[in-house]
Amino acid sequence: MIVGGGAVGVDFHLPRLRMLAGCEVVEVVEPDAERRAALAQRFRGRRDLRLLAELPMVEHWSVAVIATPPRFHASYAATLAQRCDRLLIEKPLAPTVADAEAMVEVLDDARAQAFVCHLRRALGSFAFVRDARERGIFGHLREVRVAEGGVFGWRAASMGSFSRTLNGGGVLQDTGPHTLDLLLQVFEDLRLEAAWMDADLRSGERAIEANCELALVADGDVPVHLMLSRNRNLSNTARFEFEQATVTVDVRDNSLTVERAPGFGLRGVPLAGPGATLDYDALFDAFYTRFVVPGDNRGVTPRDALTGVRLIEAAYACAQPLAGGF
Repeated sequence: MIVGGGAVGVDFHLPRLRMLAGCEVVEVVEPDAERRAALAQRFRGRRDLRLLAELPMVEHWSVAVIATPPRFHASYAATLAQRCDRLLIEKPLAPTVADAEAMVEVLDDARAQAFVCHLRRALGSFAFVRDARERGIFGHLREVRVAEGGVFGWRAASMGSFSRTLNGGGVLQDTGPHTLDLLLQVFEDLRLEAAWMDADLRSGERAIEANCELALVADGDVPVHLMLSRNRNLSNTARFEFEQATVTVDVRDNSLTVERAPGFGLRGVPLAGPGATLDYDALFDAFYTRFVVPGDNRGVTPRDALTGVRLIEAAYACAQPLAGGF
């Protein structure tokens, strides 16, 4: 079952529920009548799909997906906590820390095994960096610089991505949860020092940031500079500056490069995990195969997602105007 008939639900979760999770029939709950009519036209004749205006009150599902704007995640999670075996919640987990903590409390004792859809947990590249750091292979880690950005092109079915009410913010609530979660695969702790955004968050509901910069400290002594954008093309890499090497990891696929002085380097992918170049379909396949199908939610539970939600809320609370770009 999928709650939310937008692109992420019907284009990405629906095929995986059918082909990977083995669901014979998938119900899609879409309250908006116009959107529901469009889906009925698109999927006419499909016997493996049922469109509903609201969530049934008596059914039980093997897998349920919450793919609505984040504002509605908490209420649907509370309703579904005892009514499904596995519950997938799209990122961000919630628009506020209070909502996220309430969801964790409900889901910790729920019948449902809960997963937050941090797709990039299926990649092996950041686990490689974590292992290299723990083993001291390249010496002390001096600095990290991360940049993720591109011109917004998501096939949005609602205004959620551009509404503080529905989404909680702009780019930091959009790609930010994924990027922060990549860093949390390397570090035990991230602390926010400062934040800058190109929207005046005090100006009211219409202030949605397209660009954001965060200054963080990882594990007590490693400076981390994070840049996010939804209207400019950035490098989409994380650059780890070690004493003896520079490791550059793509933030959207599974490729990395290692450069060591003098002039020695390598390029490739970790020995385990997906291949080098991935698109969203491949990322969803990898996430379902790695976590959902075997029923292993280690690293992607709602409790695991709390750190990212707290960092994001702290950034909005202290953000200063971003001047002069990146």
